[in-house]
Amino acid sequence: MPEPKTLAFVLIENNRRYLIVQEKRNPKLRGLYGLPGGKVDTGESPYQAAVRETSEEVGLKVVPGDILIDVTETSRRYIIYRGQTADYNFKINRTDLMAADWLTLDEVKTLKVNQKLRGDWVLDAIIKAA
Repeated sequence: MPEPKTLAFVLIENNRRYLIVQEKRNPKLRGLYGLPGGKVDTGESPYQAAVRETSEEVGLKVVPGDILIDVTETSRRYIIYRGQTADYNFKINRTDLMAADWLTLDEVKTLKVNQKLRGDWVLDAIIKAA
């Protein structure tokens, strides 16, 4: 059985709101909402990937903290870090993302009910962090 592809994400909280991004680049994920992050490249740690992907997608310099979620679903391993940043003014990469915004826990729950989340791990990480 092949190793699952590892993806690393960062949960950034600002005044009880969480930075949620809307996917664009990947046709299978287009329009779904998730956290800043993405695949771990060869030779890169999940921590390094979380930092790089967050910078590429929303232009924020983050310091990942503790791991909130580490779950494997079929062929994907999802690692979600609690993230810290000094600057909450993000700028989205329009090649990768359709949108990004600061959402409350209730707003993210509504996305889940409407089946708009990239995976249950998005909401699970927020609930664990809250």
